[in-house]
Amino acid sequence: RDRQTRRHTHTHTQTKTEREREMLSSGGMAVVRSSRGVLFAARGLGSGANRRVSSRTITTTTTSSSSSSRAVPSLPLANAGRGTSGRCFSQQSAASTSAAASPYEGATWEIRMLYDGDCPLCMREVNMLRRKDEGKNKIDFVDIAADTYRPEDNQGISFEEAMGKIHAITNRGEVVTNVEVFRRLYELVGLGWVFAITKVEPFGTIIDRVYDVWAKYRLPVTGREDLAVILAKRKEQACEEKCRI
Repeated sequence: RDRQTRRHTHTHTQTKTEREREMLSSGGMAVVRSSRGVLFAARGLGSGANRRVSSRTITTTTTSSSSSSRAVPSLPLANAGRGTSGRCFSQQSAASTSAAASPYEGATWEIRMLYDGDCPLCMREVNMLRRKDEGKNKIDFVDIAADTYRPEDNQGISFEEAMGKIHAITNRGEVVTNVEVFRRLYELVGLGWVFAITKVEPFGTIIDRVYDVWAKYRLPVTGREDLAVILAKRKEQACEEKCRI
């Protein structure tokens, strides 16, 4: 009987060893369903320099055949900071952001429109909006072509940038460009329905592209000089004013 017991033990040990070797040769991707399954998986993962397993695979692998079975411990993920600590961090960031003073704190207007006062077609739009906004004062109109225009007062938007496409700034400091500017301006004066179709695709994309073409050829279409010439003249004028001072 002792001889039979030793033979059974030797056979069981040999079978177990072969099973471990099979696991190691396959990269250790399986977990033996026993109380030592986690150790088998870890040993399998550790053998071989080129073996790679994502943390998700290990996280979702569990052992459940015995009373001592438990989930395999998960490895750190790139976004492990999310969760309670991540929410706290987000809340702190939001609180600090809201606590920061707005660049236009105390402003009575809701949005500032940067327009080209030397553009005849642009001025037709501006004058119409001024009439609609009269008495409401929700729009602040700033002429970028004026000598008094200062980028530092307008979220750093340079004259050249403002000439390339239309810009607007909310009283919270958000910079808006292109067709979105018209959508917001028209909504403030009660004409939101005019640009309502731009919120529906594919009309929104089509109108955005049409505006891009208009912005690119706006100067020659309105009989203006090239932007490079305008910039050179403004630079020369600024130099003359400095020399005069």
